[in-house]
Amino acid sequence: MIIPRTSTCPSTQCFRPSNAWIRRLFDSDHRVTTVDLLLAADSSSADDARLQQARRKLDDAETRLRRLQRAVEAGAEPGALVDALNRAHEERQAARADLDRLPAPRALGRAEIEAIVDQLGDVGAALNGAKPAELEELYSALGLEMVTTPARRSSTSASDPSVG
Repeated sequence: MIIPRTSTCPSTQCFRPSNAWIRRLFDSDHRVTTVDLLLAADSSSADDARLQQARRKLDDAETRLRRLQRAVEAGAEPGALVDALNRAHEERQAARADLDRLPAPRALGRAEIEAIVDQLGDVGAALNGAKPAELEELYSALGLEMVTTPARRSSTSASDPSVG
């Protein structure tokens, strides 16, 4: 967030429009839509990527092991393939260990998200009572940027939903 410290706009006034927007996301008129959007959000994409990568490593190691075993069955000298077999076996064990260490993917269900939203309580009151530094931290986590223009006594907000 960009709020010049020399701004003539008192921090609380600068934050009011953004706070009102966030408050509306959680009010009774918009609650269902907000929960739907949270359900649709893929917050576990980093975990999914790690899981897919670990599975790919395991699949690759098992494929190499099968190829080497077929080569031995087809008449290749087993002694010449020992190092390659050992390496593929070690890679398979490492990939299995990686998979075992990863937490099981778990997405929140509608009821869990609704309970979290309900626990937030009066979002508007919480935002209006927050200190400017706390709001800056929240806005940063949301990818919300606010630029004030003291000469025009205005501020502009923009959001980057990929942040956070």
